[in-house]
Amino acid sequence: MNTKIKITAAILVILSGIITTRSYAWLWVDPCSFDVNTVDGTIMEETLTIGNDGLEPLNYIIRTRQSATSGEATSAYGRGTSSSSIPAQYDFTTIAPNASYRQGRLIVRFAEDIKGQSITSERKIELLSSLGGANIENEFRIVPGLSVVQLPAGMTVEQALPMFNKANGILYAQPDYEIKLLSTISDDPRFDELWGMHNTGQSGGTIDADIDAPEAWDISTGSSEVIVALLDTGVDYTHIDLAANIWVNETELNGSPGVDDDDNGYIDDIRGWDFADDDSDPMDYHYHGTHCAGTIGGIGNNGEGVAGVCWNVKIMALKVFPNYGETGFISGAIKAIEYAVDNGAKVSSNSWGGGPYSQQ
Repeated sequence: MNTKIKITAAILVILSGIITTRSYAWLWVDPCSFDVNTVDGTIMEETLTIGNDGLEPLNYIIRTRQSATSGEATSAYGRGTSSSSIPAQYDFTTIAPNASYRQGRLIVRFAEDIKGQSITSERKIELLSSLGGANIENEFRIVPGLSVVQLPAGMTVEQALPMFNKANGILYAQPDYEIKLLSTISDDPRFDELWGMHNTGQSGGTIDADIDAPEAWDISTGSSEVIVALLDTGVDYTHIDLAANIWVNETELNGSPGVDDDDNGYIDDIRGWDFADDDSDPMDYHYHGTHCAGTIGGIGNNGEGVAGVCWNVKIMALKVFPNYGETGFISGAIKAIEYAVDNGAKVSSNSWGGGPYSQQ
């Protein structure tokens, strides 16, 4: 008798010791579910890959549920420890080898006071003055104490980094490392066949090696209530397959030009923001972002172009790479994430990476 067993692994994370303000726990498992067919008297093995992108070793428990065709069910669990994927003794206080970063700027996280509150602006200014007179360029709300600091003229990142990391009142300081796009747009004229959504073997591939998009669309084609923040090269918000799915800041759209109508610190941010050039127009001149937006939310069933995974969705255009460029900086990405959180996005698309480990 063949027995079909469905094993679903659910991870319960138990933190080892006290997690400090410098520790971030990111435990993951792949695959999170799978099916196996067993024959009586035989043993089959399935491999789970468990990773830890945080700074601390983490204990974990894997619980499995096994259901047989007879209706009987059993369960099992296992324990283990996952070590951080960041190299042991990694030194965040120095510049990573061969890394690119912006001169004249640091990303700094100020410590809290003895009551656990953020230190005052006056205390920050006093502290920066003691380090040579740097100025706070931007303060983030989503990470307490995190700021972008502009170094004084003549002071390099190489000079400033050890001083800032040794200073009382600063948790850590790091360069504003460069980030890069992870892929480019194919110029293959058959690229729009979208075999990944519905594979009929049209490109010589394996039939049904896809995400079963048509089957999903039978259930739902998305919702305009869902906002996806796209951190990329911008979006061509005039594109016929995207225009109706672009997120719009109604307060700014119906407000006065040149006025921050919603008082969020950004003037005329109608369709999002360009964090690379610090302006209100996130138009895409590279088209990596537009391609990603089409995959996420190209309008379907309209007889035009392609169809995205979600036919109905709102795409928030957050430009973190400059016109025609493929490199940006961590500070711009943090600003964009903060904007997304503040303006209702629950999901973000980040098709970029590169550079050394970061503490943000």
